[in-house]
Amino acid sequence: MKVLLIEDNPVDALMICSLLDGSAGGRISIECADRLSAGLERLADGSIDAVLLGLSLPDSAGFETLTQVSACAPRLPVVVLTGTDDEAMASRAVRSGAQDYLIKSEMSGSLLVRSLRYARERKQAQEQLRHAQKMESIGTLAGGIAHDFNNMLTGIMGFADLGLLGVAPGSRLHGTFSDIKGLAERAANLTRQLMTFARKQVPARQRIDLNATITELAKLLARIMGREIELSLALAGDLASVRADLSQIEQVLMNLCLNSRDAMPQGGTLRIETANVTVDDPRWNADLGARPRRFVRMLLSDTGIGMDPTTLARAFDPFFTTKEPGQGTGLGLAVVYGIIQQHEGWIDVSSRPGHGTVFQIFLPVAPEPGDPVQTEALGGRNETILVVEDDDVVAHLMGAVLGPLGYVLQRATDGEEALEILQANPDGVDLVISDIALPWLGSNELVGAIRHRKPGQKFLLVSRSGPDAPGTGELPGGAVDLISKPFTRLELARKVREILDRAEPAGETR
Repeated sequence: MKVLLIEDNPVDALMICSLLDGSAGGRISIECADRLSAGLERLADGSIDAVLLGLSLPDSAGFETLTQVSACAPRLPVVVLTGTDDEAMASRAVRSGAQDYLIKSEMSGSLLVRSLRYARERKQAQEQLRHAQKMESIGTLAGGIAHDFNNMLTGIMGFADLGLLGVAPGSRLHGTFSDIKGLAERAANLTRQLMTFARKQVPARQRIDLNATITELAKLLARIMGREIELSLALAGDLASVRADLSQIEQVLMNLCLNSRDAMPQGGTLRIETANVTVDDPRWNADLGARPRRFVRMLLSDTGIGMDPTTLARAFDPFFTTKEPGQGTGLGLAVVYGIIQQHEGWIDVSSRPGHGTVFQIFLPVAPEPGDPVQTEALGGRNETILVVEDDDVVAHLMGAVLGPLGYVLQRATDGEEALEILQANPDGVDLVISDIALPWLGSNELVGAIRHRKPGQKFLLVSRSGPDAPGTGELPGGAVDLISKPFTRLELARKVREILDRAEPAGETR
């Protein structure tokens, strides 16, 4: 630990240096400044770890001294030194930003070392709390705007989709509608990234091209990895698509690449490969009946320091890290493992000390694309759907998408109106599609009230991808199916048909 002592009394400065030299066992190095100006200049280069601060200096006095030091180096722990045994002053010093307060006449070497260690740990805890509060504030803000913003994006994307059906491909209007839909999808992706950043995102899967994702992310990775690390790509030209949450796949790539960067402090090569593979793996036999399954494999290999068998065995354990204290959370690879598991894939890692590390990720190939809205198999069969939605744009979009498919639609603007409709005709509704954030009577209460009267009622809740999205077991009578705003007409039609074709109500969140 590098400590800066800002103290103008040479006798006190010499005493403090001697105490630290005799008690720290070489673990603490100390530098001295006899003026606040000299101390602030020394703090500016960022190499100091903690400050021992006298409050009475030739060019500054009192708590203004502490204020200036805290403003110059807000992340550094500060221990105030004083000759006055004053409890009120000690309390004020801590409230003003100091981590501890020591009286010079009572100092010992062990007390100084213990105080500096405590000050650093307390400062780190304060920084972590401040960061958590900041993340919580961002999450609250994101959750607050997501509902209305996603309503607008849902309408824009849906009506642009419907517009594409009514114009000739290649026409100017077709290009205009395509541009509108593309811009709305980009805006929706930005919202998903914000929600992922705030850790309040409900996974929103879509058909993605891993090669395009890697190529786009490589521009950012090249800057992050630095000049000492060469980034090499070997991407299969005929790579199949996967159905995945784009922001989560980007997070997987980023975490693994940063992990490789840290394993190559002297530089090296990071190689990313993709390929189509057919896997007949025992891990899948129970679910697939020993049938081979098509996967997209993403391989990341580095020329770093590698891992020994003990470290390799714990690579995906939460909170396990080989980095110095304060340098890593130990969650990066655990998050990667969790994301890949959620996507019905798996990740393997192999490594040897001095021979680098190889990560292999397998993701199921997405079904071949088709337009379920235009296929008879996924069309409506005169089923009645009750849409509970207070936003006119989203309700209109659902009618425009589902009505022409052969569904009979009814609408309620809130939960109480929905209950009235269902009470009047309890067996006349095949599916209830409800916004998750209803006025007056919320979706939880609505699901509970309906299932009390009709336990087999099927539901599709429309989520805003925010903190109030329900999870398994959170709703009366069991979990329900979910679809996140903004959604396309294809996603809505597919989800509705999937639920209606199911013999029994959903037993788990989809």
